[in-house]
Amino acid sequence: MLATLAAVSAARASSPSLPASPAPNLVVTHVQLQTMLPISTYQPIDFRVTVANTGTMPVNSLFWVDLYEPTLPPVGTPQSGLAWGAVSNLAPGGSIDVMVRYINGFETTGDHTVRARVDSMAMVTETDEDDNDFTDVLVPVTLSGTPPSPALGTGEVVGYVLEAGFGTGADRARVWCTEQHTWVTVAETYADPEGTFVLTDLPPGIYLLYAERWIGGDYYFGALPMPIIITGDDTIGPVILFIRR
Repeated sequence: MLATLAAVSAARASSPSLPASPAPNLVVTHVQLQTMLPISTYQPIDFRVTVANTGTMPVNSLFWVDLYEPTLPPVGTPQSGLAWGAVSNLAPGGSIDVMVRYINGFETTGDHTVRARVDSMAMVTETDEDDNDFTDVLVPVTLSGTPPSPALGTGEVVGYVLEAGFGTGADRARVWCTEQHTWVTVAETYADPEGTFVLTDLPPGIYLLYAERWIGGDYYFGALPMPIIITGDDTIGPVILFIRR
């Protein structure tokens, strides 16, 4: 009996290990600062992030690419990164450039470290879940810009950002409103996974409402056809913003 068990154990030890199951594997291969120097505080900053699928299977669903500061807690929730873009599909061996804009910019001068992470929301099952980050990129901010004026009102706008033609929520789309005559941005936020958004602290005025997001190299944008009028502590909505390429 002992000899039989020993023979079975030896056979198992000598058996070749099973190959890994076919799966995609997403990596960031390059991050490039697109904004020309010098850079001011509060200035929007553009990046180009190159993402590749080094696995053996395609990705046929949406996944996210985030930029974040390594000194802060890791990304992993919808609004935890500095900025983000999305990719809708990627074949094995394929790569794609994702344009990502950090719209708010940095609040302080100095050298800021930015890191890119693909599949930041962990939506894709990969052969290696530990190679999604890319080497840090240094962003020198040398000039002092003008900080945005805080909104001091009590009005708000609630609504949904939807993908035109599909009617699905535009997760993580940027939503903002500008004063009708000056085009100054008064408030901004980001849609949740269902496309829901709330703009708060709006003073009385007439506002134009917009939404945007990047998917791969494509820019999606939408605008509410009519201006929104806030007279006091109004709650306007729900309004629906459709974004399209």
